[in-house]
Amino acid sequence: MAKESWLLHEPLDPKCVGAKSTVVFGPEQSLEDAPIEVKFKELGIPCTPQKIVQARETVERMLLEERQITVRRKYVTESELEDILRKMA
Repeated sequence: MAKESWLLHEPLDPKCVGAKSTVVFGPEQSLEDAPIEVKFKELGIPCTPQKIVQARETVERMLLEERQITVRRKYVTESELEDILRKMA
């Protein structure tokens, strides 16, 4: 299968570094019919124009959701350690 034009953004083939190519779907062109249709075909799911519209609308709703990202702490400050030790006294 020839690469679609919307997939040509990769300057290096991910296989060269042992990775797999992935696509994120967002408001910038990847919500057009072609990428969604390709994904349906890759997954072996029958595709109709109505399903493409439904998939796009679902993604658009997801993009409007607010999300809180939790990042694991990398360190504890000296002040925080002092507070911990004081509570143990």
